[in-house]
Amino acid sequence: MKNNLKVKREEKKMTQQELSKISNVSRPTISQIENGSLKNIKSSTMIKLATALDCDISDIFYMETVVFTKQKNIIKSKKVDQG
Repeated sequence: MKNNLKVKREEKKMTQQELSKISNVSRPTISQIENGSLKNIKSSTMIKLATALDCDISDIFYMETVVFTKQKNIIKSKKVDQG
């Protein structure tokens, strides 16, 4: 799963520590999500982060899709509506 957590956090001018305090998600977990090392993110964590950043979960987390063409494989990052 891909994410825009760092972008959204920086838009709100928050540090990881500030987001951690507001969301009640540990700073190491936030760091792991931002750098892509945490692959299986709990839905409760997604809700806490989206709530703290005052946005929808789909504004932060999205699936990557693969689009095949006759010439070559093209990978595009695209938000997939989960609802």
